[in-house]
Amino acid sequence: LPNAAQKAEAILSDMLLAYERTGDSSLKPNKISYGAVLAAWARSDEDEAANRAEALVGEVINRYVTGEEESIRPNEVMFNSVIHALSKSKDGDTSSRARRAVAKMWQLYDDGRCPDVRPTTTTYNSLLNCCSDADEALDTLDQMQRAWTQGDTIIPHPDVVSFASVIDALASQKTANAADKAENLAAKLERMYHQTADEKLKPNITVYTCLIRALKYGGRDTTDLDAVVERVERLGLRPDDKFLHAVDNACQYLQARASPSEFSSLD
Repeated sequence: LPNAAQKAEAILSDMLLAYERTGDSSLKPNKISYGAVLAAWARSDEDEAANRAEALVGEVINRYVTGEEESIRPNEVMFNSVIHALSKSKDGDTSSRARRAVAKMWQLYDDGRCPDVRPTTTTYNSLLNCCSDADEALDTLDQMQRAWTQGDTIIPHPDVVSFASVIDALASQKTANAADKAENLAAKLERMYHQTADEKLKPNITVYTCLIRALKYGGRDTTDLDAVVERVERLGLRPDDKFLHAVDNACQYLQARASPSEFSSLD
């Protein structure tokens, strides 16, 4: 709906004003009220969505810290909405702002007053989507992988979404080196899944769609694409339209690169 987030925040403001005027506790906004408005900003495509989400969660923190109001105690879902809004923002500093949000989560959690604000894998996956480049995303994923390898239960462990996000970031680099890294990540994900049988690590068609996109620019020839298609078949995954389109587009691009006189540019 147009301006849905603005309307939701206006209702929240009206609730707060009514409570302050009447003292009626049934009108007092709580964490559900704030969470709903933050979720609306996370879904919004408005330019100010990330700014409004940050301001709103800041208001929640301030009210909770100064008044110890349990009804609005910050939680992980609120911050996830903020980070998701940042991942959609076109501002140039979203990576640093997202990292500050995660740092604030850890601070509130470590203080012992907000046990529900501890960052999760969902939080870190949203953070991955805010990374300024593939190298930064790789570093973040590496931190999560080390936690998984070492049995660290503090830092969230990666899942299939984590790997798909970083492979997609590598695909955007459009280099052979990035394609090699994407291939290595896909292979590592497969190994982790086979070692653990953890359904959260089970490779899906999105992973291989992103890998095909990386190989489009970094693959040596179409045999690299054929190998990915064979892996998809071997794993029993069902190709969707996005995967089939990516394969077709990458095939044409690699063939055009091999015989530039016979094909038009598909970059």
